[in-house]
Amino acid sequence: IALNSSFDKLKERQSTGVNKTILSNAKFRQALSWALDRKTFVQTETAGSTPALGVINDMYVAAEATGTLYRDTDAGKRVITDIYGDSKDGFNLAKAKQLITEACTEEAASTKEGHWTSTDKVSLEFVVYNEDWRTAIQNHIDDFVAATAGTPLEGKFEVTMTVTEKNQDAITAGNAELCMDIWGGAQMNPYGIPDTWIKADNRTCYGYNPDAETIEIDVNGDGKIST
Repeated sequence: IALNSSFDKLKERQSTGVNKTILSNAKFRQALSWALDRKTFVQTETAGSTPALGVINDMYVAAEATGTLYRDTDAGKRVITDIYGDSKDGFNLAKAKQLITEACTEEAASTKEGHWTSTDKVSLEFVVYNEDWRTAIQNHIDDFVAATAGTPLEGKFEVTMTVTEKNQDAITAGNAELCMDIWGGAQMNPYGIPDTWIKADNRTCYGYNPDAETIEIDVNGDGKIST
């Protein structure tokens, strides 16, 4: 799911009493992830699939010579456990509710113009490519709404759905809040997949800009960083 996390763009799209900028809150976005019942989704909507907690899933080979799957490498395992711990499907409704509550507390304490307040309703737009995806996307929306029960957003949260063939254009321009994303990659060469987020022309998450970020990679697995 591609997201619009730009506070300024979200603020531009909201109106009095209707908030969108809460989507720029990292805890709120984490809550949406934990709210997704991926196991039920794949069992009912994509038969034969299994829940995946990483973009590079169990299909992709990291070392062609040995056939080693990326998800079987230490790095491939750790990138999941760093985020989801020992969860196998990334679904934890209690955690989602806790994060929503924490996000609301942070927002209520904010002095930034356009932040969420306790009197605001949150309304997000999910753009969908065609009618065939409506039921599947509604499952996600239902999961999101269920996570707000017992939180400050109970009864104050909605996600509307817009069907348009220009769904990717809408999300990359920041003119929607949510979109089902797609990407490609070869089973024996998964390393082009990160370009979906690294290469500026390919990014669908509006507000996500890694250009100013740096990471260190231990290429040889010896605990040393080469520069």
